[in-house]
Amino acid sequence: MSPSSTSLWAIIVAGGSGSRFGSDKPKQFLDLGGKSVLEHSLALFESLDWVEGVVLVLPKDFVSVWKSKLLHFSKALQVVEGGSRRQDSTEAGLAKVPENIAWVLVHDAARPLVTAKIAEEAFKSALKTGAAVAATPVADTLKEGDEKSLVVKTLSRESLYAVQTPQVFAKKVLIESLDWASTKHLSVTDEASLLEQRGYPVSLSLGSSKNFKITRDQDLEKARALLAWEERQSVKSHFRLGEGYDVHRLVEGRDFILGGVKIPFEKGLLGHSDADALFHAISDALLGALALGDLGHFFPDTDAKWKDANSGELLSKVYQAVQEKNFSLINLDATVICQRPKLAKHIPSMRENLAKILQVSLDQVSVKATTEESMGFTGQEEGIAVRAVVLLGSSLL
Repeated sequence: MSPSSTSLWAIIVAGGSGSRFGSDKPKQFLDLGGKSVLEHSLALFESLDWVEGVVLVLPKDFVSVWKSKLLHFSKALQVVEGGSRRQDSTEAGLAKVPENIAWVLVHDAARPLVTAKIAEEAFKSALKTGAAVAATPVADTLKEGDEKSLVVKTLSRESLYAVQTPQVFAKKVLIESLDWASTKHLSVTDEASLLEQRGYPVSLSLGSSKNFKITRDQDLEKARALLAWEERQSVKSHFRLGEGYDVHRLVEGRDFILGGVKIPFEKGLLGHSDADALFHAISDALLGALALGDLGHFFPDTDAKWKDANSGELLSKVYQAVQEKNFSLINLDATVICQRPKLAKHIPSMRENLAKILQVSLDQVSVKATTEESMGFTGQEEGIAVRAVVLLGSSLL
């Protein structure tokens, strides 16, 4: 079979002993946010549709366990034993890449915070020259020292980069370079070094300071802190809480409409629209959750257009604005504070109306009623008040 021009397999090198880490267990198998360091990289490359398969290179004692553990891996997968040197492990991985594959991506399992963008940029750069490495410009001032720890000179950092993985290569070129290193009895710390020594062009693609290598216990703690921070940011982005409050005066000559239900009573609620305080409070809660303003901003009482408006229709328009922001209702809880009329028998109809407008099930809508024991303006039957709380979730989850 002839190789596709862009067919690629990933080789995840996890064959190291982790001797610098100071742990009985190699660093790639330690816990990081509920799964091993290694599994973070595996999960990323499993998710990338342009990666056709993965070779996992492991220490001898871990091969059989991980073969069983990864039986449900969704891509083609090979698990092999690594060698004593980095290049030996890479060669072992290459031997399992199908012949028809044109490109290989080599990644160090000890870099668990690699992202899809970093990997994609490396592949794009490699397609231009045949080889590419993820790297970041050096930010620190670098000095060369001697054996007595005295400064010899300061190095210009303008053209210096800290090299990371993934590193992407035309498979044929990488195989030839490893064979060449074998004949020259060379040992290198990364694959790109071999190509450099052969005079083969290697492109630099943009890495990230977060894509650091875990070599010591403080690196693992740093990675855990970053993951915890990202999880908190994700929660902030994916969930929003909103609170709404509305009051309306009770007057004669008006209908008493609440939650879209017309309730028989000698007085009604005064307002520019139909004065449905329940719908208004929930509308404000929805708008507040996404920092979109309040109901008066969207439907001002100075605009004759909204005179005697159906508040259910206003709530529907508000919820449409919520959906346009890619959010939807998870649940709402509203409390109506009203001395009279008694509302208990009307609450089921209110909940049904809300569930229909907000396109949710009844168990996501709570409406309660209480009194202030004849105290305050609600207790004296001067008006009613409604408090509402909503929880929204991003539909992009």
